[in-house]
Amino acid sequence: MPAGEELSLFQSNFYEEIDLSFGPLDPQKVDKKKTKIIGTLGPASSTPNKIRQLIRSGMNVARLNFSHGDQAFHAENINMVRKVSEELGRFVGILQDIQGPKIRLGKLKSDEVHLKAGQKLTITTEKCLGSETRISCSHSKLHQEIKVGHRILIDDGLILLRVNSVKGREIRTEVVFGGPVKNNKGMNFPDTRLSVSCLTPKDRVDLKFGIKSQVDFIALSFVSDGSDVMAVRRYLKSLTRDIPPLIAKIETQHAVHCLEEILEAADGVMVARGDLGVECPLEQVPALQKKIIRSANRAGKIVITATQMLESMVWNPRPTRAEASDVANAVLDGSDAVMLSAETATGRYPVESVQTMSRILLRTEEFAKDDDRIQNARLKEAKSTVAKAVTAAAVQSTKSLEASAIVAFTQSGRTPRIVSQFRPKPKIFALSPLPKICRRLTLNWGVTPALSDQLKHTDDMPRLSKKVLRKHRLWKKGSRIVMLSGTPVAKPGSTNLLKVHEIQTSS
Repeated sequence: MPAGEELSLFQSNFYEEIDLSFGPLDPQKVDKKKTKIIGTLGPASSTPNKIRQLIRSGMNVARLNFSHGDQAFHAENINMVRKVSEELGRFVGILQDIQGPKIRLGKLKSDEVHLKAGQKLTITTEKCLGSETRISCSHSKLHQEIKVGHRILIDDGLILLRVNSVKGREIRTEVVFGGPVKNNKGMNFPDTRLSVSCLTPKDRVDLKFGIKSQVDFIALSFVSDGSDVMAVRRYLKSLTRDIPPLIAKIETQHAVHCLEEILEAADGVMVARGDLGVECPLEQVPALQKKIIRSANRAGKIVITATQMLESMVWNPRPTRAEASDVANAVLDGSDAVMLSAETATGRYPVESVQTMSRILLRTEEFAKDDDRIQNARLKEAKSTVAKAVTAAAVQSTKSLEASAIVAFTQSGRTPRIVSQFRPKPKIFALSPLPKICRRLTLNWGVTPALSDQLKHTDDMPRLSKKVLRKHRLWKKGSRIVMLSGTPVAKPGSTNLLKVHEIQTSS
């Protein structure tokens, strides 16, 4: 973006276009944001009224964290989200986030033990009640895989141990950084390649529940490489022919190393900065975030930036300036979606967190509206298939025609997903007769899914577009819209038709 253009944003009515005040946002302004918001449901947000407020404030996808809560809790949340979103006339996706092979400390004799720097602590793979000198862990083969000198991190890196020796099932360590330790705290092993299965017995039970409940996305925890994603895909294939999009969470050094093959196997990735910031040196996380997002953009896959985005709003009604910049930076990097975790699950200000994030997204998108770097990069690579070539032409035509919207008729969701990759300035409307496809488009940048009658003939495209665009105040005399479909119509994956329609009358 040239410096003069950047400055002109601040000299114009840029500050007047988006409401800076706190409190409820105008739903019409919320609808203008293109980056999607994922909100995690938990004790602070699991009521119909809270879910209604979250959706109206800008939540596009509800995350269910299967590391916490039982199936009855999650089933109730799914029902509430479905019911409330239908009442509001909006599609809201449901993301099932499975626990994965998280390694944890065992139970302690007391509620808490305090470890001091310099003391000796034995980690054992035998079952026992832990004390200040000996604690068990959940990975039965740890003693076979960890080596002298390796680091063990506990409770998101707050406690650091270094391995001095391994004898039988006993791993003798020295405490480098101490502190309080409670039951079942998580463990990380940044120096050790562990032979843990990507699917635990709990995960298999939870995935069966997710498929039965028709979740719209599944997030896979602690993915190591592409084979982990394919293993989950094979298991899901034994349960259903209709597998939801799979989002691989990048949270280990090995996953970063295998990023390209993970992107090949998954439908999207999540920059899971919590465990990633424990597994990798903290100073590397900002660069890794940019690398992961850039790679996902290049591969045409969904990318979500997550963890501690507005962490201070767990306790406070306003975020820090650094957090606001962090959210904005994720947008400028090229994220499709940003995620709230404890902020909406257990925090004091769940609704305010979503409202604040919506405001930051709207402001940042307005600032970056003339930044065509992602679009230009994608357009250069857009000649590999007929569908990509046609959608690239559609995006380019919106510039010369100053089109007000792109309307993609879809049976599978593929066409609007491809359009989204180009980051066009006009809003993308995905019209489908299938509710599940509409829900599965709620993570894609800039896409507004809408239920539509089945397209039977290309002559019906303007008529069906009109119903949706009038609702969004985009059906105006003299405006142009770019429409995409395929012939034969209603055949998934057949996008080969671009049609431009000039609106003759507003009625």
